[in-house]
Parts: sequence; structure tokens; C-alpha cells
Amino acid sequence: MSTANAPLPFRFDCHQCGHCCRIGHGQVWITEADAAAMAQALEMELEAFVQSHVRAVDGQWSLREQPDGSCVLLDGNQRCRTYEQRPEQCSSFPFWPSVLSSASALISTAAYCPGIQTLPDPSITPEALLRAQQRLQSKASAVEAPNSASTRWASAIEIDLFLAGGGAFRASSEEATLELEQSLLSLCEETGYPWSRAPWPRLLRDRRRAWQEHDRQPTLCIES
Repeated sequence: MSTANAPLPFRFDCHQCGHCCRIGHGQVWITEADAAAMAQALEMELEAFVQSHVRAVDGQWSLREQPDGSCVLLDGNQRCRTYEQRPEQCSSFPFWPSVLSSASALISTAAYCPGIQTLPDPSITPEALLRAQQRLQSKASAVEAPNSASTRWASAIEIDLFLAGGGAFRASSEEATLELEQSLLSLCEETGYPWSRAPWPRLLRDRRRAWQEHDRQPTLCIES
């Protein structure tokens, strides 16, 4: 799912990772109808659900939090126990006015939500990819792309390099891996290139779709 009203083009596909349910403290507003639906999903009576999972804030209902700010409805695997019955505030994420207010807000949100795949501004894409390729070549060795069963995590810029024909990369040691990671993160911060990390197969699929939906393709060549 993508939107034309965003400060940067992006595609969103919820991973159900629970990251957005564990970021800081705040309120998740719900209605009595929301509470009834979630109570039914948990096979609880409405009164019992409200007593254990809901708090009153300024005369409104909000879901309770764990001491660290995590939603009370997350299970041991950090997944929502009432995902199909989640309230509108949750189901409309990340299409919130606060997230879509600026490019920086969207990029900050994408930093913790792997389901948001933003694309860089067309004017900086070739240069950013060329600089990334140079840094990768100096700190890593080229290898074949991981297969579909791989659990290795990758960054968006690494995936874009692969899509642009630059190959896949692997650092030669743990120390080199950390240095490479920091180098790529710094590069993204300098240029405004989007930064996200997820398992290689999932991120490859998400970024390929995001590029295709906007009729674009990452390139290593700066056009004259």
C-alpha cells in the first residue's frame, strides 16, 4: 500500500513485528465497540477486558501499557493478540498526519518500522548508490545474494545496490561488519537516503515492489 500524499514516495506492508507498539509512552484511544471486539477475540467478557486492559485518560479509554511503554496486548513474540480487531489508531498507522507531515518525520518512522519502504529523492539516488558501492568495496567482499531461506538482515541501501546490479556484499569479519553498518548509516544520514533493516528476502521483496510501484529503478550511473 502506498500513498501519493506523502512527503516521500513509499510503500507500506505491515510485518506485524510490533515495533510501533513498543515506541515510547502514549495513548492508544479506543471506543467501547473496539473494546468489545478485542474482548471477543480474547474470549473475555467486556467488563473483565476493560478492567485489565483499559485505562481512563481525560474521560476517554486508552489501552494500558507495560512499564516500558509496550502495549499490553503484545504477546511473548511481540505480536498483537487482537491484530484483526485492532482500533483505528493502530490500523491507520503509518498514515497519520504526524508521520506524513514531513520527509524527516516519515524517515524517522521508517527507522523503526521495516514495513515502510521509502525511496530516495531521484536527484540523490545515483550519487548515494555510487558512494555506497565504493564504501562497500573497500570494507566488504562481493558474494552471491542470499537465497530465499536466508535469515541474514540487510539494509535498504544494500538491497538497492543489489537491484541496481552492484551485487550483494558480505564483510570479512564481525568488526568489518559493524564498521560497514556504521558507514552505510552515516551515508544515509548525510544524503537523506532512506534507512531500514529487515531479513534479506522480505526487504528485497518490499523494496522491489516500492520501486516498481513508482516506475523507478535504482541505478549506479549518474545521468549527464
